[in-house]
Amino acid sequence: MSNSLSLSVSFNSPLSIGAIPDPWRFSAVTPVFKKGDASDPNNYRPISLTAVCCRVLESLIEDKIIQHLDHFSLLSPSQHGFLRRHSTQTNLLETLNDWTVALNNGESVAVAYVDFSKAFDSVTHSKLLLKLTSFGLGGTLLQWISDFLARRCQKTIVGGAESGYSPMPSGVPQGSVLGPLLFVLYINDLPGVFDDSIRVKMYADDVKLYTVLSSFHDFAALQTALSTLSSWALTWQLPISFRKCSTLCLGHLSPNCPFSMGGVDLPLLDSVSDLGVTVDNQLRFEVHIRDLARKGHATANLIRRSFMTRDPFILTSAFTTYVRPILESASSVWSPTYLGLIALLESVQRRFTKRLFGLWELPYGDRLILLGLDTLERRRLILDLQFCYKMVHGLLPLEPDLFFSPGYGLTRGHRYKLGVSLSRSNSRKHFFASRIVPVWNFLPDSVVSSVSLSSFKRSLAQFDFTSFLHTDLH
Repeated sequence: MSNSLSLSVSFNSPLSIGAIPDPWRFSAVTPVFKKGDASDPNNYRPISLTAVCCRVLESLIEDKIIQHLDHFSLLSPSQHGFLRRHSTQTNLLETLNDWTVALNNGESVAVAYVDFSKAFDSVTHSKLLLKLTSFGLGGTLLQWISDFLARRCQKTIVGGAESGYSPMPSGVPQGSVLGPLLFVLYINDLPGVFDDSIRVKMYADDVKLYTVLSSFHDFAALQTALSTLSSWALTWQLPISFRKCSTLCLGHLSPNCPFSMGGVDLPLLDSVSDLGVTVDNQLRFEVHIRDLARKGHATANLIRRSFMTRDPFILTSAFTTYVRPILESASSVWSPTYLGLIALLESVQRRFTKRLFGLWELPYGDRLILLGLDTLERRRLILDLQFCYKMVHGLLPLEPDLFFSPGYGLTRGHRYKLGVSLSRSNSRKHFFASRIVPVWNFLPDSVVSSVSLSSFKRSLAQFDFTSFLHTDLH
């Protein structure tokens, strides 16, 4: 019997009876460090290593469920986690677009960040199945999912030591294929419990609520939403870590008293880590950029100390592999326009290349040509253009009309020309939707009309963007 036929039989038999083989119920958990004190077990994410055959079947089931959800438009547009075409970057850009528009209109924004405690492990199976039924899932598929969740056991492996197996009476397994989707469906109805003045953005269990403020009276709306969220979490048995929740205020208005949840006052912070990006109350991202530069220098120095070779090309390869991703993650969200911050980020690559054997006397531009590198500023610009291409051509869940003004009246240029509204605030002036428009409109029609993202990327290599860049190559 061929391998494909064996898999077909092993998949169809469990599906036909709505059950899984018992060996598929066992998983090994590897703790993955998140942040904070490394000695605190609560700062580790439990990732389950499950049976490979089960994961293959899960992926097939996941595809069918997502097709069903997409066909009937059942997923909340507020959710950006574990869904195709969605990412932390789409979440943050959608959020920042709302915030910068409000600030540009002279309004303020109040934001609350909510931290669920062990959300994936707290999902109640009976309530999850009830919610799955509301999505139109039933029959043997629902029975299979019910059996997939039931009687699961896990053990923890750390180094060479491992624990015994323990039962999992609740939760969806992190590290499985279906687990993240099941959690997304469990929390899908959350945005619908608030009134229209409250906006919600989610990335799996990372939730933020915000509202636009025209007067001090509008603060009450966010406090009411926080109370509503507490009640919803109690009903669906998702505990909130109230002491890890926080708030942020943008603009000229600040609350007279702190927001609270569960009897705990939420701190009003000057900056908050939002999906890996430090967002400050001025939306300058200076704290985030300085932290990236510090991490970049530290990692670059570690590369020089760890490699015995002094071959510039080998060390440069290590730099592009380990350092550059740190400096470019979600760059469309925070890419700087202030000259000092641009130079600060560029200094990571400038210093690293200057210390390479035989290159310390060459100007920065010559070093880059020799090593086949672009400036970090140019790379961020290219990433912005790629993101703009995906938005304009419908490859992302973001609506271009919400970000850009139509290019009506612009008689010269290509068919996808974009307009930009008057920016009255620095936050809007430096935001992605404003800073990318002149560069995008500069491109010819043959490039912006590329049939694929890969061909668009190749076309960008031929253009000189010097007039849009500020990095000194000497």
